[in-house]
Amino acid sequence: STQSRSSAASDVYKRQAEGGTLCQTCYPGTFNFFGNTEKCEKCPNNADCPGGDIIDVNPGFWRASNQSSNIYSCNQNNDACRGGPDPDNQCFEHYTGPLCGVCKDCLLYTSPSPRDRQKSR
Repeated sequence: STQSRSSAASDVYKRQAEGGTLCQTCYPGTFNFFGNTEKCEKCPNNADCPGGDIIDVNPGFWRASNQSSNIYSCNQNNDACRGGPDPDNQCFEHYTGPLCGVCKDCLLYTSPSPRDRQKSR
């Protein structure tokens, strides 16, 4: 008989005929945040999903939280958005907020581009 176990958030429940529960991690190209469904979701555009509950956002794109699969283009502020799997660290230094559109300390810098920013004198 199949034994039941608790599933991690990134696991997907699959019911067995004997009434037990087998948990399976989502494969690369898919994700699942909650583990309370029988289905892994397809990875959103402009991101990579290595499996489990991770969405790795491409540079130039942004998402609101680690429980969101909605990916947004940073549009005119592409250079401020580094992307990545951690929504709390997806903006380059000196940028924050939605779409990395808020400059934390713009008065210290002369160029809006993080690639060629120089300190003002």
